[in-house]
Amino acid sequence: MTATNLSKLGITLSPLALGCEPLGGADWGKVDMVNLHAAVEQAWDMGIRVFDTADIYGLGHSEEQLAKAFGGKRQEAVIVSKFGCRWITQKNQKRAVVYKDSSPEYLEKALEASLNRLKIDAIPIYLVPWPDAQTPLEATLEKLERCREAGKIIAYGLSNFKWTHYKSLADKYPLAAIQGPYSLITQEPGKAEYSCARHAGLATLTYGPLAQGFLSGKYDQNSNFEENDRRHRLKHFSNESWHCNKRLIRVLHQASEAHQKTPAQVALRWIIEQNIVNSVIVGATNPDQVKNNMGALGWQLGSHWMQKL
Repeated sequence: MTATNLSKLGITLSPLALGCEPLGGADWGKVDMVNLHAAVEQAWDMGIRVFDTADIYGLGHSEEQLAKAFGGKRQEAVIVSKFGCRWITQKNQKRAVVYKDSSPEYLEKALEASLNRLKIDAIPIYLVPWPDAQTPLEATLEKLERCREAGKIIAYGLSNFKWTHYKSLADKYPLAAIQGPYSLITQEPGKAEYSCARHAGLATLTYGPLAQGFLSGKYDQNSNFEENDRRHRLKHFSNESWHCNKRLIRVLHQASEAHQKTPAQVALRWIIEQNIVNSVIVGATNPDQVKNNMGALGWQLGSHWMQKL
């Protein structure tokens, strides 16, 4: 298998990464851009160097705001961005119409737009976020390789693809990273797939470690979310899900009390101690949340609680 070792490219992944979708200002309820910029600064000051965004987040707004929040430091950060979801906005609709497009033609346009919004010369890690049934994956990878050779991206990979996609093409293209969801309630790809990826030399990044706050300890089955907050429509925030996961939530709080850590720190620590992930992407809307998330580092959950959870 051909794989690009990120360390050879001068890219170092911090164990925690900042998820920057809230900077898009959409789908997370009311957000305070001043606090979000402060969260980016706090993350940098505490040693986080990986910042995950995408052109679809806020329809480009997340990338623009991340560049503003960074200032001159944006050239030093490991920015992960993505393309492959196009959008159409209409005046009479609250939400944009989104559809997948990983074609080489759109890739070129999307990459140039992201570089302009981020105000950088090359994107450190550029990902295809979802399979596109209309475009052969090999055609997308061929174009990504041309963009890498042109110096517009440093490394590339796939997000939300099955491991079989990597194995079938990894001998031909220098894929660098795999990304997907992973948490106490979502393990797809599973532990075995992430382990295979790491063994093959691919960097592994995961998102949704707190299941959009479900595992943070801040919410329960009585929590209400506004229409502009995606959590009002996510299945795992339904009453049925709270009932199905009540045992997990109980054990999560028990582990929290036993270690004098927050539920969020325990949920993050559980992923870290799997030893299958290079960087866990977790969002934050203010500096205090960044500090809390960083509390997942520097201690051990232990085998007893790992198994119990």
